[in-house]
Amino acid sequence: MKNIFPKVISAIFQPLLMPAYAYLLIFNINSYLSFALNPSVKILLFLMVFFSTVIIPVLVFTIFKKNNIISSFHMETNEERNYPYLVTALIYFGMYLLFSKTVLHPLYSVFFMAATVLSLILLFVNLRYKISAHMAGTGGVTGLLTGIAFRLNLDLTLTIIISIACAGLVGYARLKQNAHKPSEVYLGFLAGVSVFILFALLL
Repeated sequence: MKNIFPKVISAIFQPLLMPAYAYLLIFNINSYLSFALNPSVKILLFLMVFFSTVIIPVLVFTIFKKNNIISSFHMETNEERNYPYLVTALIYFGMYLLFSKTVLHPLYSVFFMAATVLSLILLFVNLRYKISAHMAGTGGVTGLLTGIAFRLNLDLTLTIIISIACAGLVGYARLKQNAHKPSEVYLGFLAGVSVFILFALLL
């Protein structure tokens, strides 16, 4: 049971799932960000985000695995993570370009610009130093919520606390699996929080 719990937590908070989770949170924030969209539009946006940021990367990574670019989906070495980081950055930038041409609130496109920048930061840091993508993802969601709370003057205290608690669970899971050192966990979370707070505040 002790060995299963960290694996379950790591799977639930897999970095590729973070954009989909973030959009679900935005859709349920008690503000015009949510009220301006009818349910059918929310469903369509969620499906677009899920397909682009989960299904497409998984298909690409499967091709990478078959061609021995990565040895497994865990991508345990620094070298294996470079191409996946680049792929996700390109996908996120494509989503930014797509959403920036819509009438949606700028947050929906700026989110993907922040995700693009974070992916590139992870890529460049990864060239010299391993960093936790799991923690960067949970940190990004925490930073997004914090930035929105300040920018829109909303009380998201409970949601932010839950997000931080989830990040703590993820950090515990990654350390328990010996996937990262403590410094790699902290650096990943700090990178995610910083990037997303900055972009949210610039809206």
